[in-house]
Amino acid sequence: MWVVIAALCVALVASFGLARSATAAPAWPALSNGTTGANVTTAQYLLRHNGYDISVDGDFGPATENTVRAFQESKGYAADGVIGAETWPGLVVTVREGDSGDAVAAAQTALNKHGHGLEVDGEFGPGTASA
Repeated sequence: MWVVIAALCVALVASFGLARSATAAPAWPALSNGTTGANVTTAQYLLRHNGYDISVDGDFGPATENTVRAFQESKGYAADGVIGAETWPGLVVTVREGDSGDAVAAAQTALNKHGHGLEVDGEFGPGTASA
């Protein structure tokens, strides 16, 4: 089971384009109004997991920006509406085989960014574990 969790963490790190060097800490992608794509979709699923009623459409528009500000305020972060280095760690959660919901859909989206071809159904079953 820990291998699966580690694999999902690696998939999320790779999906976000995080790179580690010997001298620098990894950098989270900055997502803001106007950004589109799988990273935005992943973030929207994670916002939903955290209780926010937001459409998951891969488009970081005004509704996503307002939701990000509300999330940031709830965590005591600087409420700038940008998902960056401070906000990502508050959004990301661990998922395991047998879990279901928006956090699993976020992991499936991140895995699909790397060609896994999963159905994004929010069910962490054998296919997701294998990916």
